[in-house]
Amino acid sequence: MSKRLKNILTSIAVAIFWLLLWQLVAAIIGKPLLLPSPIQTLQSLFGLIQTQRFYLASALSLVRIMTGYLIGVILGVILGVFAAFSPLVDRLTTPIHRIIKATPISSIIILVLLWLSVGTVPIFTTFLIVMPIIQASVYEGIKSTDPLLIEMADFFSVSFIARIKKIYVQTTKTRFISACIVSMGFAWKAGIAAEVLSHPKYSIGTSLYNSKIYLETEEMFAYTAVVIILSMLLEKLMVMLLEKKRKVKIYDRA
Repeated sequence: MSKRLKNILTSIAVAIFWLLLWQLVAAIIGKPLLLPSPIQTLQSLFGLIQTQRFYLASALSLVRIMTGYLIGVILGVILGVFAAFSPLVDRLTTPIHRIIKATPISSIIILVLLWLSVGTVPIFTTFLIVMPIIQASVYEGIKSTDPLLIEMADFFSVSFIARIKKIYVQTTKTRFISACIVSMGFAWKAGIAAEVLSHPKYSIGTSLYNSKIYLETEEMFAYTAVVIILSMLLEKLMVMLLEKKRKVKIYDRA
């Protein structure tokens, strides 16, 4: 049995175990209002995917969160580079990072609600969560560059662009890739939480809030499953794209 097949079978077995435990606890409680069973949640999910509102809410949530995520990645890279080469920028951005890390996400969302429209709140909240993670990874990657490589580049008068491509990118990319994958999960958590509190007209967060208000627990669990599935699929897609890009680079060099 190959290692990959063994990992797949192990993952399936673990999933079955937790589903059976969920089913057992739901049966013991016997109140779907408190804890619906996996079958009831699945039935609710099938009912949702037959409605146009579900696809509209999912699509708009995806657009909002990914927009904030991409802005956070781009600005995180820019600020990380500037902070690594400029002590002034590093000192100016450090307090912001500490404030963001120390402030509860709910407080950030409530504050942002005072300044922005409800549709923009999830974008800005996601950006605030992602940007410091990316900036820290780029900053630490550049700072961990081997000084001997810098000396060698100075000795051979290597151009600034060549230094970035051959030295800094190579030393930073592992941390950067890990930060992108980790921040994707945080982006979904922050984005959905922002939607729950800001109530955009069409969003998964608003649907979660409404299902809680109207005591539709099966629907609430179904939307939660959708959030988890979308987050996992996007993380998997990102890993596949990064691995494919790495293989293409190796092939080009060969």
